[in-house]
Amino acid sequence: LRVVENKPGILQKIIEFFTNAGVNITFFHSFKHGSECRFLIGADQKISSFELNEVIRKIQNEMKIAVEVIS
Repeated sequence: LRVVENKPGILQKIIEFFTNAGVNITFFHSFKHGSECRFLIGADQKISSFELNEVIRKIQNEMKIAVEVIS
């Protein structure tokens, strides 16, 4: 996830989307890239799963965060 506007509570909201969809986070790494904050997140489901795609859709639409899928 590429977060341009890093503000308090953003990570909590992202984790809530995973939790509410029943998708377990298996890997998490955050780092700064220039002025952006980026998160690498691994999950216990395939990228083709409905649940994981729903999480990605919500992050993109509700939070306006760019999501790049790396498989």
